Amino acid sequence: MSDVSRRVVLRAGAWTVPVVALAVAAPGAAASGSAGVPELTLTAVRSGTDVILTATARNAAGAGVDVAYRLERTTDGQTWVFDGNVQTGPTGTSTVTLPLDGAISFRASTVIDGIPVVTVAPVTS
Repeated sequence: MSDVSRRVVLRAGAWTVPVVALAVAAPGAAASGSAGVPELTLTAVRSGTDVILTATARNAAGAGVDVAYRLERTTDGQTWVFDGNVQTGPTGTSTVTLPLDGAISFRASTVIDGIPVVTVAPVTS
């Protein structure tokens, strides 16, 4: 039989603690990552008799995506008027200028990564 010194046992034990801790922590860290969700943002800024609309579409990873979105407006808080489809472009952002025509808010809707997204923006000064 060979004699094993205390130093050899302690040295081997010192390596097992970090390895076991890493093995336990790694799956937990991977599972706790928050998955993003697709997002469509819209701003509507009054400019004289027009309104400047800026829309940004992002996928679940947060990257800009090129999507067509439906643009509607309301003038009385209840009636949505269809203004047409707009494309965000390769950067995921588009800017459109429309006549204000009494609009108080705009709504944009699309599908990103198979998930329907809708956003509403009030007209601001």
